[in-house]
Amino acid sequence: MGVYRYPASSLVPDSLRAILGITATLGPLLFLAVAWPFALILGSLGVVFLAFAVRLILQSLSSFELSDGGISRHGPTARNLSWPEITSLKLAHYGMPRRSSVGWYQLRLKGRDGVLKIDSTIDGFDEILASAVRGVAKRGLTFDPATAENLKSLGHGASGQSLP
Repeated sequence: MGVYRYPASSLVPDSLRAILGITATLGPLLFLAVAWPFALILGSLGVVFLAFAVRLILQSLSSFELSDGGISRHGPTARNLSWPEITSLKLAHYGMPRRSSVGWYQLRLKGRDGVLKIDSTIDGFDEILASAVRGVAKRGLTFDPATAENLKSLGHGASGQSLP
Protein backbone atom coordinates (compact mmCIF):
# COMPACT_ATOMS: atom_id res chain seq x y z
CA MET A 1 0.00 0.00 0.00
CA GLY A 2 2.89 2.39 0.53
CA VAL A 3 6.30 3.20 2.00
CA TYR A 4 6.62 6.21 4.30
CA ARG A 5 9.63 8.13 5.66
CA TYR A 6 10.25 11.12 7.86
CA PRO A 7 10.92 14.11 5.57
CA ALA A 8 14.09 16.17 5.87
CA SER A 9 11.90 19.21 6.52
CA SER A 10 10.92 17.72 9.89
CA LEU A 11 14.32 16.19 10.74
CA VAL A 12 16.62 19.14 9.96
CA PRO A 13 15.17 21.62 12.51
CA ASP A 14 15.21 18.95 15.24
CA SER A 15 18.76 17.97 14.26
CA LEU A 16 19.87 21.58 14.62
CA ARG A 17 18.24 21.72 18.05
CA ALA A 18 20.03 18.52 19.08
CA ILE A 19 23.40 19.84 17.89
CA LEU A 20 22.85 23.14 19.64
CA GLY A 21 21.81 21.37 22.85
CA ILE A 22 24.79 19.01 22.79
CA THR A 23 27.18 21.89 22.09
CA ALA A 24 25.70 24.09 24.84
CA THR A 25 25.69 21.35 27.48
CA LEU A 26 28.67 19.12 26.75
CA GLY A 27 30.92 21.76 25.16
CA PRO A 28 31.62 23.59 28.42
CA LEU A 29 32.46 20.26 30.08
CA LEU A 30 35.13 19.59 27.47
CA PHE A 31 36.75 23.02 27.35
CA LEU A 32 36.14 24.66 30.74
CA ALA A 33 36.77 23.85 34.36
CA VAL A 34 33.19 23.58 35.62
CA ALA A 35 32.22 23.15 39.28
CA TRP A 36 30.81 19.67 39.93
CA PRO A 37 27.19 20.72 40.58
CA PHE A 38 27.10 22.53 37.24
CA ALA A 39 28.95 19.67 35.56
CA LEU A 40 26.28 17.27 36.84
CA ILE A 41 23.48 19.47 35.52
CA LEU A 42 25.17 20.06 32.14
CA GLY A 43 26.09 16.39 31.82
CA SER A 44 22.52 15.28 32.55
CA LEU A 45 21.10 17.70 30.00
CA GLY A 46 23.77 16.60 27.53
CA VAL A 47 22.64 12.98 27.87
CA VAL A 48 19.07 14.04 27.10
CA PHE A 49 20.20 15.86 23.95
CA LEU A 50 22.34 12.87 22.93
CA ALA A 51 19.34 10.54 23.32
CA PHE A 52 17.27 12.97 21.21
CA ALA A 53 20.00 12.93 18.53
CA VAL A 54 20.09 9.11 18.48
CA ARG A 55 16.30 9.04 18.09
CA LEU A 56 16.56 11.43 15.14
CA ILE A 57 19.25 9.30 13.50
CA LEU A 58 17.07 6.21 13.87
CA GLN A 59 14.11 8.10 12.38
CA SER A 60 16.17 9.23 9.40
CA LEU A 61 17.34 5.66 8.70
CA SER A 62 13.89 4.09 9.09
CA SER A 63 10.94 3.69 6.77
CA PHE A 64 7.49 2.25 7.35
CA GLU A 65 5.66 0.00 4.93
CA LEU A 66 1.91 -0.54 4.97
CA SER A 67 0.30 -3.65 3.55
CA ASP A 68 -3.10 -5.27 3.78
CA GLY A 69 -1.64 -7.59 6.40
CA GLY A 70 0.03 -5.04 8.68
CA ILE A 71 2.78 -2.50 9.11
CA SER A 72 6.56 -2.91 9.05
CA ARG A 73 9.45 -0.69 10.08
CA HIS A 74 12.60 -1.15 8.01
CA GLY A 75 15.97 0.10 9.17
CA PRO A 76 18.26 -0.38 12.17
CA THR A 77 15.37 -1.32 14.48
CA ALA A 78 13.21 -3.36 12.10
CA ARG A 79 9.88 -4.65 13.32
CA ASN A 80 6.78 -6.15 11.74
CA LEU A 81 3.27 -6.06 13.21
CA SER A 82 0.34 -7.76 11.54
CA TRP A 83 -3.10 -6.22 12.07
CA PRO A 84 -4.54 -9.33 13.78
CA GLU A 85 -1.69 -9.38 16.32
CA ILE A 86 -2.04 -5.75 17.43
CA THR A 87 -3.29 -5.62 21.01
CA SER A 88 -3.22 -1.87 21.57
CA LEU A 89 -3.54 1.31 19.52
CA LYS A 90 -2.96 4.61 21.27
CA LEU A 91 -2.89 8.08 19.78
CA ALA A 92 -1.37 10.73 22.02
CA HIS A 93 -1.33 14.48 21.41
CA TYR A 94 1.68 16.51 22.57
CA GLY A 95 1.36 20.26 22.74
CA MET A 96 -0.89 22.93 24.10
CA PRO A 97 -3.78 23.56 23.98
CA ARG A 98 -5.14 20.05 23.55
CA ARG A 99 -7.83 20.82 20.97
CA SER A 100 -5.69 22.93 18.66
CA SER A 101 -3.49 22.14 15.70
CA VAL A 102 -0.44 23.21 17.72
CA GLY A 103 1.78 20.25 18.61
CA TRP A 104 2.04 16.77 17.17
CA TYR A 105 0.58 13.30 17.56
CA GLN A 106 2.25 9.99 18.25
CA LEU A 107 0.69 6.70 17.18
CA ARG A 108 1.70 3.75 19.35
CA LEU A 109 0.93 0.26 18.10
CA LYS A 110 1.62 -2.66 20.42
CA GLY A 111 1.70 -6.26 19.29
CA ARG A 112 3.14 -9.61 20.21
CA ASP A 113 6.47 -8.73 18.56
CA GLY A 114 6.87 -5.32 20.21
CA VAL A 115 5.87 -1.69 19.87
CA LEU A 116 5.92 0.72 16.93
CA LYS A 117 5.81 4.47 17.58
CA ILE A 118 5.14 6.81 14.68
CA ASP A 119 5.11 10.60 14.95
CA SER A 120 2.70 12.72 12.94
CA THR A 121 5.65 14.45 11.25
CA ILE A 122 6.08 11.44 8.94
CA ASP A 123 4.89 11.81 5.37
CA GLY A 124 1.56 9.97 5.04
CA PHE A 125 0.72 9.91 8.75
CA ASP A 126 -3.00 10.15 8.01
CA GLU A 127 -2.88 7.10 5.71
CA ILE A 128 -0.90 5.13 8.30
CA LEU A 129 -3.37 6.11 11.03
CA ALA A 130 -6.41 5.25 8.90
CA SER A 131 -4.98 1.82 8.02
CA ALA A 132 -4.13 1.11 11.66
CA VAL A 133 -7.62 2.11 12.84
CA ARG A 134 -9.23 -0.07 10.16
CA GLY A 135 -6.94 -3.00 10.99
CA VAL A 136 -7.65 -2.81 14.72
CA ALA A 137 -11.38 -2.08 14.30
CA LYS A 138 -11.81 -5.29 12.24
CA ARG A 139 -10.86 -7.21 15.37
CA GLY A 140 -13.49 -5.41 17.44
CA LEU A 141 -10.98 -3.70 19.73
CA THR A 142 -12.00 -0.31 21.02
CA PHE A 143 -10.00 2.72 22.15
CA ASP A 144 -9.34 4.46 25.44
CA PRO A 145 -11.10 7.86 25.86
CA ALA A 146 -8.00 9.99 25.11
CA THR A 147 -7.26 8.02 21.93
CA ALA A 148 -10.92 8.22 20.87
CA GLU A 149 -10.91 12.00 21.35
CA ASN A 150 -7.66 12.39 19.41
CA LEU A 151 -8.97 10.20 16.59
CA LYS A 152 -12.13 12.33 16.38
CA SER A 153 -10.05 15.51 16.25
CA LEU A 154 -8.22 14.08 13.21
CA GLY A 155 -11.46 13.02 11.51
CA HIS A 156 -11.44 9.31 12.37
CA GLY A 157 -14.52 7.94 14.09
CA ALA A 158 -13.80 5.84 17.19
CA SER A 159 -15.54 4.24 20.10
CA GLY A 160 -14.67 5.67 23.50
CA GLN A 161 -14.40 2.36 25.32
CA SER A 162 -11.16 1.00 26.72
CA LEU A 163 -9.20 -1.82 25.19
CA PRO A 164 -9.56 -5.09 27.07
